This record gives sequence, structure tokens and C-alpha cells, in this order.
Amino acid sequence: MKKKIVGILICILVSASVVVSAAGIMNTATTKSIESRLSSSSAEKDSGERGTTINKQNDIIPQPADTKTGFLSIPAAAFNPEDNTMTYEISGLSVRGIGSFYASVYLPNEVTVTKLTFYWVDLSESKDGELLLMRSVMGEGYSTGMARVETIGSDGSRRTSWDDEIALAKIDNSKYGYHLILRLDSGIYCYNVLIEYTYETGGSSVDIVEGQHIHEPNVLLSR
Repeated sequence: MKKKIVGILICILVSASVVVSAAGIMNTATTKSIESRLSSSSAEKDSGERGTTINKQNDIIPQPADTKTGFLSIPAAAFNPEDNTMTYEISGLSVRGIGSFYASVYLPNEVTVTKLTFYWVDLSESKDGELLLMRSVMGEGYSTGMARVETIGSDGSRRTSWDDEIALAKIDNSKYGYHLILRLDSGIYCYNVLIEYTYETGGSSVDIVEGQHIHEPNVLLSR
């Protein structure tokens, strides 16, 4: 009888030992799994630089940049006549006259010009108005055309024309200056000019100065 009792006790102790050992293994595995997940999560974090993340191998992973669109509105009042002896009229609403007019263009550095839009009225049956976006080389005294648009017809309605095939489209303010040339004749009015451009954020971003671009064209309703 004593031998049976001793045998039963030994079996109970062995079973308890196996259960405790198994529980310890499971607990250790669970702890390691949690630690691994926490380590992986904390390793894949923002590096503090825009457009990059760092994974658990400490590799810098570049992120794709976002392309955004900006606008520069140039009102009629921004134009100046080539010669003060010209016959012309400039107001906040429109510019008209016979001859050439000029306006400065200030675009953020490294943006890409994508479109030039001209808002106009043409009452002339014999002449067309013309608008050019120009790039001048600093200190060299000459300019190169980037875009060109014309008025069409002579019905007197308010219309727009545009050029979206821009040459030398990347803006580089360290080497070049930019301006508009407006050529008008009798009965032709310029109301507004809109320059559209794109820039990237997130990766190698371009800092856009607040106030240098607006998002709605300044469409004027009367002349």
C-alpha cells in the first residue's frame, strides 16, 4: 500500500513539473514576440527629415514627393508702357493702348511653369494682341521667350487664350530674371494674366513663400 501511494505521488509531482515547464516556455515565447514587435515598431520611425523614414536595419528609405500646383496672378495695373509718349490707359481693371507694355514676374525658385493664360478683349479687325513670357540672363542684356499667346478674332467678347508648351520652364532665380511683354493695338484690352506652375513637397521640397501665389484667377468683369 505504501508503495502505491509513493508511486502516485511521484506521478503527480512529475506532471506538475511538466505543466510548470510548459507554462514557462509559453510565457518566454510570448514575451519575446511582444519585445520583437515593439522593437520593430520603434525602429521604423521618422528620421526627423522630410521625405525619409528609417527601418530596423537603419536604412534611410526615401519617400515619393507630392506634386502641387500654384498660381501667380498678374493684374492689368502691373503693366508699364514702354514709352510714356504712347497713347495708353491703365487702370486696376484693364490696360489698353498702342504699343508695348512690360510687367515683372516673381516666381518661387525651382518651380516649373506649366501654363500661361491671357485674359483679353479684341475689337480690332486688323490687329491681334500678343503676350510673351520672357527669361533674361543676368548681366547679359538679352532675353529668351518661354511662352507666347495671342488674341483671336474681333467680336469684342471677353475671352482667354493660353500656352501650355513652356520652354525653359524650370525657374532659376540665381541666374535669370523673368518678365512679361504685352503688345496691344487700338481696340485691344488686357484684363489679367495667370501663370500656373508646379512644385514638389515631401521629398526634396521647394519652400513657397506665403503670399507669392494665389489659387483663384483674378477675372475682371468690366473695362
